Amino acid sequence: MLETHALSTDVSYTGGMTLTEKIFSHVESLPETYKAQVLDFVEFLASKSGKLQQPEDEERAAWSRFSLAQAAKGMEDEPDLYTPDDLAEAY
Repeated sequence: MLETHALSTDVSYTGGMTLTEKIFSHVESLPETYKAQVLDFVEFLASKSGKLQQPEDEERAAWSRFSLAQAAKGMEDEPDLYTPDDLAEAY
């Protein structure tokens, strides 16, 4: 089971290093293929916690906004189909 540390990156870990520095020193010595795996895992954790928005998500959100804007384009010029008198209940 993985041990988790509830330490801030500003707190000194072991040997006077911050947790971020300790992680970096370990990753720095890994082969490139392992570094890629570490990056994948870090991105997974970040997306799981909602801290990192993937470029695919950003692109999807942009397309969604564009689609909605195109669908609503010109609707402001259409006449209203209903008046407040047509409402059964007003909020």
